Amino acid sequence: PSQWLHLLVMIFLITIFISSISGIDIIILKAYNEYLKTVVYLIVSLFNVFLVASLSLRFVFPLISLEGEALWKIRSAPIDFNDLLIKRLLIYFVLIFFIGQLISFFSNFQFPVMLSIVAQINAALTTVTLLSLNFGMGGIFANYKEKNAIRLASSQGASITFLFTLLYLVLIIVILFIPVSNYFYAVEHGIDISIWNLLSTSILLLVIAIIISTISIKFGLKSFTKDF
Repeated sequence: PSQWLHLLVMIFLITIFISSISGIDIIILKAYNEYLKTVVYLIVSLFNVFLVASLSLRFVFPLISLEGEALWKIRSAPIDFNDLLIKRLLIYFVLIFFIGQLISFFSNFQFPVMLSIVAQINAALTTVTLLSLNFGMGGIFANYKEKNAIRLASSQGASITFLFTLLYLVLIIVILFIPVSNYFYAVEHGIDISIWNLLSTSILLLVIAIIISTISIKFGLKSFTKDF
């Protein structure tokens, strides 16, 4: 019950954030050059990613540890515990993925259509990456004796996971800055620009998502077979 209560509180805070950015289009319109527009776009995008990262750290990172001392019962049962764990992950995946897409839509709809479409794609890819990362790291730093999800989400392992998340945010900035800046420059000067200029960012984020997700989920499932 406490898990769902905390989730409702976070959803409430996210709702406040979404309602508070309704005036961001005024800032965009008053921005005097493409660099300032790029910075505003990146700030909004990164804040969206940060919200998804917070949800992932709070609810996905503790997922394996919360199996607790009942783990031996799961292992001895005539079921595929990897399949069971994946199903539990999917519950949070669907919920956080939906929230991530909702945040991305309402915070990007005031931008040009091309940017908004790419933003939705990138939001989906970053959500998958962060969910997988937290699942894998939660397995590596699993603590089956701790029953408090909040303590698990503020443990040393969670801090290391958050550090990796910050590095990932920096990587997102590096990937997005030049294509987004070029797009705003082209719009500012009436130059035609292909959507592939922006989709190149999605391709890079897709490659990163595949690599991180594959490795993280593998480690997460493997950790479930360890003795504790």
